Amino acid sequence: WSAQRFKTGTKTDHGMLVTKFRWRLRKRKRMARLVNWAALKQAERHHVRFLDGAQAALGRIRPHAPRLTLATNAHRGVLAVKQAMTGLCDHFDTVVSSHDHGAPKEAQAFWQAFQAAEGFDPARSLFVDDSPAVREAARVFGIGQVWGISCPDSTQPERQVDDGPFARRLADLLPD
Repeated sequence: WSAQRFKTGTKTDHGMLVTKFRWRLRKRKRMARLVNWAALKQAERHHVRFLDGAQAALGRIRPHAPRLTLATNAHRGVLAVKQAMTGLCDHFDTVVSSHDHGAPKEAQAFWQAFQAAEGFDPARSLFVDDSPAVREAARVFGIGQVWGISCPDSTQPERQVDDGPFARRLADLLPD
């Protein structure tokens, strides 16, 4: 069978294979929704901590931000574990999970729903993220200031950020 026939799903002698593949794909998607993300994070909770300087940076940013919102792709159950371990959510006025809006931060549907729910002015907003795809989605939506983080994981080497301004870590965004 050819990859082209397989991709387009045209009726062939292998139609049964295509149907079976689609069924398996739908089954995997259903299974992914059934994963207990909170239980997985709970099992790994010993790794949950603030990155060096991040908690202090949030404290320094707080007086200068009229509204501080955490927008994350993390599941609410995972956020609950992070909150219990670190108090992360206490540093923000609002915490928004992409799961609340049914779309990841990489999708314009997330940004539209997020803006409708929170009522912020995109042009006057600052957004910081370690993912190039998420930063691009924020720019496309019209976020005025989009910054990257080149070292979001202290156990990994620093990443190259070549799509706009960046800081090595959140703590480097504001001077001491």
